[in-house]
Amino acid sequence: MNIYACNFWFLGLDQATEVTESFREQDGRNDGESFTTDIKVVQVTLESGLGHRTVPLLLAESSFSGSAKNWSSLLQLNADMTPEVNYFNESHAVWEPLLERVDSRTRRWNLKLEMKNNPVQDKSPVPGDDFIVLPEPRTAVNICSKDTMNITVSQCSLNVFANLAKAFSEGTASTFDYSLKEKAPFTVRNALGIPLLVQHSANLRLVGSSAQGKLHEVAVDQSVDLEHSVFEPSSRGKLSALQRQESCLFNLSIVPSGYSEISNIAVDKPGRRLYNIRGPMLQEAVSVLLQIDAAEGNKVITVRSPLQIKNHFSVPFSVLKFCPASRSLQPLGVAEPHREFHVALETYRCQLFVQPAGRLQAQYAASSTCVAWKEQVHHSSEVREVNFSKVPMMMRQPYSCPVRRNFLSGIQVEFKQSPHQRSLRAQLHWLQTAGQQRVGGAL
Repeated sequence: MNIYACNFWFLGLDQATEVTESFREQDGRNDGESFTTDIKVVQVTLESGLGHRTVPLLLAESSFSGSAKNWSSLLQLNADMTPEVNYFNESHAVWEPLLERVDSRTRRWNLKLEMKNNPVQDKSPVPGDDFIVLPEPRTAVNICSKDTMNITVSQCSLNVFANLAKAFSEGTASTFDYSLKEKAPFTVRNALGIPLLVQHSANLRLVGSSAQGKLHEVAVDQSVDLEHSVFEPSSRGKLSALQRQESCLFNLSIVPSGYSEISNIAVDKPGRRLYNIRGPMLQEAVSVLLQIDAAEGNKVITVRSPLQIKNHFSVPFSVLKFCPASRSLQPLGVAEPHREFHVALETYRCQLFVQPAGRLQAQYAASSTCVAWKEQVHHSSEVREVNFSKVPMMMRQPYSCPVRRNFLSGIQVEFKQSPHQRSLRAQLHWLQTAGQQRVGGAL
């Protein structure tokens, strides 16, 4: 009997398999589920609707990159985003940072997100162990940023949030005031006292007009409304909120009647701008001021002279002009209470007087002193004549006005005392040296 030929079970040799070779951890790592995304720029703009127009409020711009693995079993999520938030400053027509950049404005603020699902593990205590091992959380979420968050809080940004809350509240309201009229994006008002011609760029047009004309005449105390047109290439569509702020797209040219042209006036930013124009019969140039005001997406462009009179009283005042030929006062108009009176271009250099109008006109005469346009920069060599015989002293040339003299002592000392502190203040108005030289000013 050959024992090697026998096939008894107790004589056989089984091939064992190591446990480490057959064990496979069920965490889903080899399932092959993976998703990766990379977004260079995403931009979100919050705007407030005014009729058929929109006024920008907030602008959020960010880049995003992320990856997700094993979402059907044990999810692993990694995300990285760099947000930047701006608010719209309507006073200057520019975007200002709400969430500012870091590292001297070289890069955006960075935010990271990590999320992981862990397998369920039995961490029950074993008899004889001296410590308890807490199990890992089923889902772990980690949101972190190593950069300092700088948030700008100003009066303008608070107004933007107030307008945003107002827009949401009006949007959810069930009633709407249909009496509100829609305002044009640009309104040109003529306050020069003479007619003028307005020529606009190709990206603007008259409200409600499909004509391609760019030259319009504006009468005295009248206005013209302009709205956004389309780009010449029709494929680019209408202008966006950001493109509306480009100064190269929107400009005006103004020609006052009988004067030279003011060309290429950028109307993107509010402010005051002074221009010099000449007439055919004038030896010197006169000034024209463009006043651009912005409110709720509407820019009002007022063309007026540099001289403006505002009536802070509750009664109207008549504005009078002195005529040297007849040596009399001629009325120019009435300054209404709490309103602004624009002096005409041809009379703002004259001597102007005021007088109460209406029921007080018979009780008061014209003012004894005049309102004169002072141009000391251009007329620094003018001779000024002062009459010292009157009290108070009066200046005769180049215009009539009182002269006031201030007498200052050489040194002034002030001492204050309170239950908490004491203060001593000394002010030296002038200093005279041994050489009889006086040093002026205050120290």
